[in-house]
Amino acid sequence: MRASSSSTRKPANEPVASSRVNSPVSASTAHVPSSSAAASSCACSATSTASARLTSSGASPSTRQTPTIAAAATIASSTTTVTTVRRRGLMAAHGSLGPLMKLRDLRTGLTFDDVLIVPQRSSIRSRSHVSVRTRLSRSIPLDLPVIAANMDTVCEHEMAIAMGRLGGAGIVHRFMPIDAQAAQIAAIKKADDGSLVAGGAVGTDHDMGDRAKALVAAGADVLVLDIAHGHADHAIDGVRRLKDHFADTDVIAGNVATIDGAIDMAEAGADAIKVGVGPGGVCTTRLVAGVGVPQLSATDSVVNGLADAGFDVPVIADGGIRTSGDIAKALAVGAETVMIGSMLAGTKESPGEVEQGPHGLRKRIRGMASFEAIEARAERHGEEIDDEYFEQRAPEGVEGTVPYRGEAGKLIGELMAGLRSAMSYTNARSLAEFTERTEFVAVTPLGLAENTPHATLSY
Repeated sequence: MRASSSSTRKPANEPVASSRVNSPVSASTAHVPSSSAAASSCACSATSTASARLTSSGASPSTRQTPTIAAAATIASSTTTVTTVRRRGLMAAHGSLGPLMKLRDLRTGLTFDDVLIVPQRSSIRSRSHVSVRTRLSRSIPLDLPVIAANMDTVCEHEMAIAMGRLGGAGIVHRFMPIDAQAAQIAAIKKADDGSLVAGGAVGTDHDMGDRAKALVAAGADVLVLDIAHGHADHAIDGVRRLKDHFADTDVIAGNVATIDGAIDMAEAGADAIKVGVGPGGVCTTRLVAGVGVPQLSATDSVVNGLADAGFDVPVIADGGIRTSGDIAKALAVGAETVMIGSMLAGTKESPGEVEQGPHGLRKRIRGMASFEAIEARAERHGEEIDDEYFEQRAPEGVEGTVPYRGEAGKLIGELMAGLRSAMSYTNARSLAEFTERTEFVAVTPLGLAENTPHATLSY
């Protein structure tokens, strides 16, 4: 299994504290020297080392996985000299750093457009010669690494059945009465003689236990603890309670964006972990709260942090996926699946009706923390909606429409063709080999412009 491959990550017996310090998105950072000369020397040295790691074609596969994203971050952040700023009150008399010095050791986080996969010599003659089989969780295999997101404009039983027949899975959202969600799970298990994966989301609300019990009774193979900030005491306790009561049912926990968050979830018993705080196409958490970690760095650090701590727990990159290239990059840093919402919201199988818009057919989508979604939940629970209600709940999502795409199978087929192409470029016949072999190069703003078609005015 990919998560336990020793050739792609640091040894499991290495101290966890070390991995958290060295990770590009770790919870703690090491301070640079106080003199500007020493800081400049450190920055130049780090950039030189990172450049060598990225461009050396002779590096062994075992040294490629861990440093690639961190090295790209070093280059992408430029070689700006770190200067010690001394202002009155900034540093205490005993020399400790004041609160403003938190910006001194900023790390660079990378997302999909910040890097490219480096092509390598390949003996693969056809994309059909590669396998995209993977794991959803510890005990649930999939034929392809895509999951439909547990959003009320993305996945109910029709989408889950379609995704299951394609080889993936869909998670039925929790924003409906318990009996209705249980009926959705039962419909999935009724299709294809019960061979399709059925998953349902639960929250940490007062009905968590009753909802989980009903879903498992209806045949759910996996429960997804659906929390925006998974690195919270009530979320961690929720994972523990679910595993205590439903030991034979896999539990996917999320969402987190740090090594510490992932390890806490793994220690609570999570069978898979969703990574992603704010990258979604209809999510505004990073604007409203100013919180998040760029998705590729978050995924990379969590994958390696879990392996360093000795956990064989699959990682799901949840959010920010716009192209098959994004899927390839997420899997290349070690995610075993990706969860997508916005792209699938426009397909035939998503909930809702097709609408005729001024520019063609469209379907509605909304973030589950949007004003519209919050209002719908309040009405369902019989809560009074007034100005005071929204003073306590800042919406962190938007609603709108997306182009109608037809059947989900066509979209998934295109995405998997792109992934297989990426694998053939790196001579990888399996996703485990893909993770092991992939090298990255950092992309400049001009490089990003070069990445897109630029010979025509429109495309």
